[in-house]
Amino acid sequence: PAYAALVDDVSVPRVPEQIELQVLLDDLDTARAHSEDAFAGGARTFKVKIGREGRATDEAALLEHLRALGRDVVIRADANGHLADVDVLGPALARARAEYVEDPRASLDALARWVGVPVALDAPVADDPWRALAEARHQGANVVVLKPTLIGGIDETLRLAARARSRGLKVVLSHTLEGPVGLAALAHVALAASASSHRALWGAQGLAPWQGCERFRVEGTDEPIALPYYIGRSRLLRPSSPGLGLG
Repeated sequence: PAYAALVDDVSVPRVPEQIELQVLLDDLDTARAHSEDAFAGGARTFKVKIGREGRATDEAALLEHLRALGRDVVIRADANGHLADVDVLGPALARARAEYVEDPRASLDALARWVGVPVALDAPVADDPWRALAEARHQGANVVVLKPTLIGGIDETLRLAARARSRGLKVVLSHTLEGPVGLAALAHVALAASASSHRALWGAQGLAPWQGCERFRVEGTDEPIALPYYIGRSRLLRPSSPGLGLG
């Protein structure tokens, strides 16, 4: 399989059978229905976009809704550098037992008042990954999000993942709205990065298909590019055949 070529010091059997994928909830108006459908299909980790002006109460209600889905649900939040109305969302994140919140940035000091809300770095990693890893702890973060497309490709991602783990940071891979071909490649990066203990990823990965994937077409035709068989809605399976599995 393609991921084997990315692994330089371990044997293929050490690649996990499957990797959990997080479900992205970025449309606040459809998030409840989407989460219920995904939960019924086996999803257990959800990433919620928060920080919209004037929507803090609605976002807090969504966090409460997700927590009510089940005790095994994992909730992640992404503030995209702006956590509006932290006095509403801070307690809501704490009550929801959020696993972490990405890029609260200017709201970090305020968020720190709410015990149990760890911080993850995303945008700073994309801007200057090695510096972000070096400064993550000083910024109160214990999770880093790596987006291979933005940080120098496959080899650089594996090096950064290894460095992050050596610094005691948890690592989550994420896509940047790539199509099926890009997602397939990133899936193999995730498998390779999980193949050895010093490169192990943490928790669910941000590589689940997104709603725009169906827009990508086979060159010169109107036929959509199908996702490979091993990428499900909330699970990435270890491929059973060589290549990317795209036809």
